Amino acid sequence: MTQIINAVAYLHVHQIAHRDLKPANVLLTSTGRVVVIDFGIAWNGSDEEDAKKSDLWPEQKDKMYFEVSTGPYRAPELLFGTRSYNAYAIDLWSLGTLFAEFFTELAPVSSSDYEYAPPNTRYCRTSLFDASRGEIGLVWSIFKILGTPREPNDETEDKKSWAWPGFKDLPDAQKVEFTKVDGVELDERIFPNLPKGKWDDSSPVDLIRRLVQYPPERRIQATEALEHAFLSPAGLYGEVLIPEDLQAGISASGSNGIGKVLIVELNGARRTLGDMLLETLSSSCV
Repeated sequence: MTQIINAVAYLHVHQIAHRDLKPANVLLTSTGRVVVIDFGIAWNGSDEEDAKKSDLWPEQKDKMYFEVSTGPYRAPELLFGTRSYNAYAIDLWSLGTLFAEFFTELAPVSSSDYEYAPPNTRYCRTSLFDASRGEIGLVWSIFKILGTPREPNDETEDKKSWAWPGFKDLPDAQKVEFTKVDGVELDERIFPNLPKGKWDDSSPVDLIRRLVQYPPERRIQATEALEHAFLSPAGLYGEVLIPEDLQAGISASGSNGIGKVLIVELNGARRTLGDMLLETLSSSCV
């Protein structure tokens, strides 16, 4: 998770939004190094005039494509037809839904009936949201967890997960009327595979909650996510481990390092993070 956040932070610092973050676009090398791929619909916010000249279908800030991102990883503003949105916030929502799958339940699936499962998959983590029934079904699956978005009336309501100031101004927000629900707690019912620990601001659920927020401006920035207590070396879960071929001590913001290289000497054998990952994967039926 730390490596993925670092990759996204690096992109955002350089004014690039990926716009299609999902498990299939995150590869893992044999050393345990994360590689983010597929920049076919990435947004370059650094030079709009240059994009007009070089892109086959150039986008302007008020005429952006909302047909970006994939299935259960799509941010809700995209589902209501907006053509003026924060492309970096799109990535942050996708990060939250992607991270959720580290802790959701494993379900038996086949690649023929589960659109987002890799080929020959026996089991797959369930997505936080359900895109199997189209966009309307995806919208309702989001609402059932976070609540039906609406304008908050006071400071107390503004802290609710369903609070979304300005939601009604989205182009398609008034076209379909949904049942008003308040959502549910993000707890062990949704995340049965959480590491043992406290349910506080050092929990991975807190990081997911800060990313999966309705108002795009409230989603925690990637550089800020790197400083989250869950990923802190002094936190409940210990130091972040990185592969040998990822240079230590460098982060997207140029500040603190992202972790330490792990090399274990056991019975005279030298084992790295990559070695342990390969052992785990090779012995797994997933």
